[in-house]
Amino acid sequence: MDKTRERDTLRAFTDRLRGDGFDARAIVSDEEMAAATEAFHREEGVLDTPAEELRYIEGLLNLPMGHLERFSIVPAAGYARCACGRVLSALDLVATALRRRVHDRDLVRDTLLGLTNLVELADGGRAADCFSCGRAVLSSSYWTHGYMYA
Repeated sequence: MDKTRERDTLRAFTDRLRGDGFDARAIVSDEEMAAATEAFHREEGVLDTPAEELRYIEGLLNLPMGHLERFSIVPAAGYARCACGRVLSALDLVATALRRRVHDRDLVRDTLLGLTNLVELADGGRAADCFSCGRAVLSSSYWTHGYMYA
């Protein structure tokens, strides 16, 4: 991969995947995931999920404690903080997916294990419920090792 592709924006990366014929998700190489990860972390407004919430997610999914080293999100405009004061994190997304049965618990766990570099292509963001109060919150993208929604 050349240096210009390594410095792509996240939007350019996902546009390229769509241009390559991927509609909803793509399995990408380690090099592509590394470049996408760098682009993700250059996005404005990236929030890291606190360590205690990472441990909570691991407990919900029966993941080894300490497996999730980092799980970051980019809230949609106006959603960085819920009206109740809670700062949006990956816990809101994971807990909502499990509570609403959007995905099977095993699928969520296996995805977060990061065995395959999976990129889900976003269409307008991912809605969730605030973990504290249940109000609607929205993220535009999120990332953890081996998985990205963008």
